[in-house]
Amino acid sequence: MMLIVAGTIATDPDLVDDLLADLCAGIASSLAEEGCEAYHFAMEDRAAGHVLTFQAWRDERALALHLARPELGQLVARWQDRFDVRTRIYEGDAVRPVGEWRDPSNRRLVEYSRKSD
Repeated sequence: MMLIVAGTIATDPDLVDDLLADLCAGIASSLAEEGCEAYHFAMEDRAAGHVLTFQAWRDERALALHLARPELGQLVARWQDRFDVRTRIYEGDAVRPVGEWRDPSNRRLVEYSRKSD
């Protein structure tokens, strides 16, 4: 079952750029892991010290292997007293393009989104 990890990682606003850089340093290696479908971080609110995360994993085993990586443990050790991870895991296998709405009342929105400029 596909797992989506999504949420916010919070830190002191004075540290948020360093946190984002530290998190982003592991993107390429994480994307290369077996079972990693997506792995991203982005600044949500610099003034509040919030970074967004979005990850997609093929299954629980792939995520568990990722979480056991020494580099991740080192990152957590560096930040453990300076960040608050507010992420959740969402489970599901129903994946489809955004334009494939099942509710006919959304037809106008779908048609509008497919128009070219």
